[in-house]
Amino acid sequence: MYGDANSELFSSMHGIITAPVIVVVEDNLVANGNKIDFYHHGKIAVGNMGSGKVDELRIFVADRYPKIIQGNKFYLGTVQC
Repeated sequence: MYGDANSELFSSMHGIITAPVIVVVEDNLVANGNKIDFYHHGKIAVGNMGSGKVDELRIFVADRYPKIIQGNKFYLGTVQC
């Protein structure tokens, strides 16, 4: 189920993310049995301009890939353990 969505998401975002992505475990991972769900809080850096606004990112994502928005976070995918 998640594999197709993730493949589509990552192929559509290819080239957008140019810096390493750091995941803060306590806020962004949810263990559920033998699965781990990954989320992102939406805080981003915009080159040398500084921090981007979460609300602006939410609007951008909602227009292009709304199914990953879950409450106040962005769902990135699930890994089977």
